[in-house]
Amino acid sequence: MHTIEGKTFPALPGAIPQVGAVAPTRGVAYWQILRGHIWLILAFTVLGSIAGLLYCVFRTPVYTAASTVELLPLNQSFMSMSAVDPEAGTDMTTSSVTNIQTQIKILTSRTNKTRVIERLNLEGPLAVTLPQTFFTKIRQKIPVFRRDPLAQTREAMALAAKTSTAKGVGATRLIDIESESTSPEMAAQFVNTLAQEYIAQTSSSRSSVSQKTSQWMESQLEEAKAKMEESGEKLRQFVQQSGMDFFPEQTTLADSQMKQLQSNASAAEADRISKQAKWDLIKNTPVERLPDVLTDGSMQGLKGKVNDLKMQIAQLTATLTPEHYKVQRIQAELNETQDELEKEEKAAIQRARSDYDEALNHEKLLLGAYHSQTHQVSGQADKAAQYSMLKRDLEMDQELYAYLSQHSSQASLVALAPTSNIRVVDMAAVSRIPTNPVPERDIPIAGVAFAALGYGFLVLRETSRRKRFMRLFEAPGHTTPLLRVPELGVIPSVQPERNKKRLGRVVPLLGEGEDSEDNLTRLVPLERRSTMQAESFRQTLVSILRTRPKDHNPIYVLTSAGPGEGKTTLSVNLATAMAEIGNKVLLVDVDVRRSHMDRFFGSATHKGLTDLLVTEESPEDVDLSEFIQSTSIDGLDVMSHGVDETNQPGLAFFSPKIGQIAKLLQSQYDCVFFDTSPALLFPDARLWGKYSDGVVLVVRAGVTTREDASAVCQRFIEDGIPVLGTILNDWTPEVGYDYGYYAYNSYAGGASGRARS
Repeated sequence: MHTIEGKTFPALPGAIPQVGAVAPTRGVAYWQILRGHIWLILAFTVLGSIAGLLYCVFRTPVYTAASTVELLPLNQSFMSMSAVDPEAGTDMTTSSVTNIQTQIKILTSRTNKTRVIERLNLEGPLAVTLPQTFFTKIRQKIPVFRRDPLAQTREAMALAAKTSTAKGVGATRLIDIESESTSPEMAAQFVNTLAQEYIAQTSSSRSSVSQKTSQWMESQLEEAKAKMEESGEKLRQFVQQSGMDFFPEQTTLADSQMKQLQSNASAAEADRISKQAKWDLIKNTPVERLPDVLTDGSMQGLKGKVNDLKMQIAQLTATLTPEHYKVQRIQAELNETQDELEKEEKAAIQRARSDYDEALNHEKLLLGAYHSQTHQVSGQADKAAQYSMLKRDLEMDQELYAYLSQHSSQASLVALAPTSNIRVVDMAAVSRIPTNPVPERDIPIAGVAFAALGYGFLVLRETSRRKRFMRLFEAPGHTTPLLRVPELGVIPSVQPERNKKRLGRVVPLLGEGEDSEDNLTRLVPLERRSTMQAESFRQTLVSILRTRPKDHNPIYVLTSAGPGEGKTTLSVNLATAMAEIGNKVLLVDVDVRRSHMDRFFGSATHKGLTDLLVTEESPEDVDLSEFIQSTSIDGLDVMSHGVDETNQPGLAFFSPKIGQIAKLLQSQYDCVFFDTSPALLFPDARLWGKYSDGVVLVVRAGVTTREDASAVCQRFIEDGIPVLGTILNDWTPEVGYDYGYYAYNSYAGGASGRARS
C-alpha cells in the first residue's frame, strides 16, 4: 500500500521489479561489456587482420643492413706526431662521448652520403632483386607495383641514403651503421660503401694535413736559417767594432781593480774617521785632562816624575824654607821635568794632526782612483750587455733552426706514411628477411589493435551511458525510489527484432535511433499475442486495473514531463488493451497544440474536444455523437482535439465545462483516457487531473531527466492530484540484465511457435 495526498492505493504487482538493479563493480562491468559484445569485438579483430593483410600486400618490403666500425687510438708518441700533426692529440682517437658523436655526424653527413651515391653510380647500377614470397608474388600481379628496374634501383638507393644512421655502442669505441632499402643488396652495399668512404676520407684528410704541415715547416726552416745567419753576423761585427778583449761571462781585471780600490777606500775612510776623532779630542781638551790612551809611555813617566817631585817639595817645605838648597835643588829638577813634559805634549799634538792629515789625503786619493775605475768598468758593462743580447738572439735562432729541422724531417715521414684510425669490424651482409612489413607480426598486431579500439569504443560508450544514467531514467525500477510512486509497467522499444540482429546490439542504424518518430507513434497489434510489446501493455494494464475504483467508472490522465516521450502511443495502446478485455473505452485527445491522434485513427477534420468546449449549449444538451468518432477496434471510441481554430487553445481548459464533460463521459464509458500535453510546459494535465481518478506519468528511457520527473510529481502533489504511477517507455534491454527483454521474447517466441503449429 502507498499513500498520496491522503489517498491510499494498493501495492501493484508486476513482473518488472520495483527496485533498481545493483550496479556491477568496475571489473565485472568490463567483463560484461566484453561478454555481451564478443561478436562485435571479433568483427573488429577480423577487420584489423584484413587491414594488416592489406598492409603487408601493398607495403613495399624494406630490408635492413648493419655494419660496425671501430675508432682506433693512434700512437701520439710516434715521432712526436702530436707536435707536428694538428689532428693528433685531440679527442679524435679517444672513446669520449664528444668524439663519438662528432664521428657519427661526419659519418652520416650529406657530403659523405653524396660521395657514396656517386661511387655507386660509377660502379654501375645494381639490379634490384626481391625474395619471392607469397606477398611479393601478389604485389607483382598488381599493375601499380610494376616499375622500371632502373627506377627501382634509384628509389632503393635514395631510401638507403635517407635512412642510413649511426650510433655509438655503449662506452666503447664502436659505431653501428644501419640503413634500410627496398633492395637487400642495395642496403648492404650502401652501408659498406659508406664505411669505406668514411675511412678513405679520414686517411686522405690526415695525409693532406700532414703534407701541408711538412711544407709549412720547410718554409719556416728556411726563414729560421736566414735569421740565424743574420744574428751571427751582427754579433761578429759588434765584437770587431767595440774592440772587446774580454768575455762577459768571465771576471775582468778592471772589475778586480775596482773591487780592490773599493775595499781600500773603505779601510782608508775608517782610518780617517778614527784619526779625525782623536785629533778633535786632543784639539779641544787640555793636555792634563787627556785620557791615558791618547798619551805615550814617556809622557806617562814624566807625569809620574812631576807628581813625585811635587810631593818631595811639599815634604821639605814642611821643615825647611824655600831657600834651602835641598828645596832649591828639587825645585830645579821639577821645573826641568815640567819643561820636558810640555815639549812631549806639543809633539803628541803635532803627531795627531799629522796622522789626521795623512789619513784624509790617503782617503781622497783612494776615492779618486775608485771613481776613475768605476767609469772604466761601466763602459765595459755596456759593451758586455749588448754582446750578451746579440749572443742570446743568436742562440735562440740556432735552437729554433735545430727544432724545425728535426720536426720537419718527422713531418715529412708522417706525410709519406699516412695512417687511418678507422677499422671495419663487421661488414654488412645481405639479409633476405624484410624488417617491414612482417606478416607474422603486423597482421596479429593489427587485429589486436582493432579489437582494442573496438573494445575501447564500447567502454567509452558504456561510460558515457553511465554518466547519462546519473541524470536520466535508463532501466526498470529507477523511478520508484526517486519519485516515491509505483512503476506500473515497462514498455520495451518497438524495434527489438532489428536491434537484435545488429552486431553486439549496441550501434543503432542510421535513421533508426531512439528518437525515431515512428518508434513513438506505432500501434502495437494486440492480436499478436507472441510479441513482447503487446504483453508489456497488457502487463501495464493489469497494474492500472488494480487502481480502478469500485463505485464509478475511472478517468485516467496520461501525461509526461516533456514532449517526445511517447505518451500518445501509450495512451492509444492502453486504450486498445482496455477495449480488448470487453470494456467500452473513450480516448480523448487533450493535446490540442501538437496532436498525434489522427496518425492512429480518426479524422483531423471531425469535431472534437475544443468544439465541445466552445459551444454555447450545455454539455448535457448536446449530442456527444457529433464529437466522438468510432474506430476499427471494437469498444474503442476517440474524441479528437477538434477543428476549432483559436489563438489560445489552452484557455478553453479553464472553462467550468470541463468538469461537466468529464462526468458526462464517465457516465457513458467504462473507462476514459485523457491524453494531455506535457505537464512541465502546459497546465492541461493539472486542469484535467482534478476531475480524474489519477495521473499516469510516462517516462521515456534515456530521455526523461530525473529533475523534470520530480518537478512534475511535486506539482501534482501540491494540487492534490494522485499520481497512480509511472510507465517506463521505449526501454532497450541491455546486456548485463539477468532477466531482460530477450529472455521474455524467448517465451513469447515459444508461444508463437506453438500457436502457429
